[in-house]
Order: sequence, then C-alpha cells, then structure tokens
Amino acid sequence: MRTIRASEIGTYLFCKRAWWYHSQGVESENQQEMASGSAFHQQHGRQVIYAGLLRLGGWFLLLVSVVLSDWSGFAIHSLTRTPCEDARGVYRIFFINFLSSVRLIRLFVLHL
Repeated sequence: MRTIRASEIGTYLFCKRAWWYHSQGVESENQQEMASGSAFHQQHGRQVIYAGLLRLGGWFLLLVSVVLSDWSGFAIHSLTRTPCEDARGVYRIFFINFLSSVRLIRLFVLHL
C-alpha cells in the first residue's frame, strides 16, 4: 500500500488534474514562474527576520536608555546631596525613578 502525504491531498483538493499529472510524473510547464515565486518567498522571509531583529534592537535600546537615565539621575543626586543624608535615601530615589520608568514603558507598550 502506498503512503499518501498531506501535500498530495492538498494538491488533489486544489486541482484533481494537477494531482494526476504529478502522480504520473509529468513536470510542470511553468518552472520559471515557480522558481521566481520561491525566490520571492525566500526574500520575504529574510525581510521578516530583519524586521524582527530591528524590533528586538529597538526594545534593547529603550531598556538601555531607561537604565542610563535612572543611573544619571542617581549620579546627579549623589553629587548634590548634603553630607548628612544617608545612603538609604539615595537608593530610595533611584528605586522610585526606576519604577516610574517601568510604568511609562508599560503604558507605552499597552497602548501600541
């Protein structure tokens, strides 16, 4: 008994004559069009991968900018504080800045 593949069923459902030709071993006459279609699909696949990498890079740059902005605020505050302030206050300000940045990112992502 011969094994029937899913692609063969799809070909039969699309066009019974094309399935019969294929089962008889007759080659398609439009090889050039099929080759150009395959090339188009390969190019499109590369563009989809490139777009995904660009999106990932954008998210990475957004994260880096948030971390750097919080760090710069932390550094500026540590330079301008008076000697009587303790370290807990500095870390508390850093944490509050970080949480506000995370909230802004969440709002931005949820409203895309």
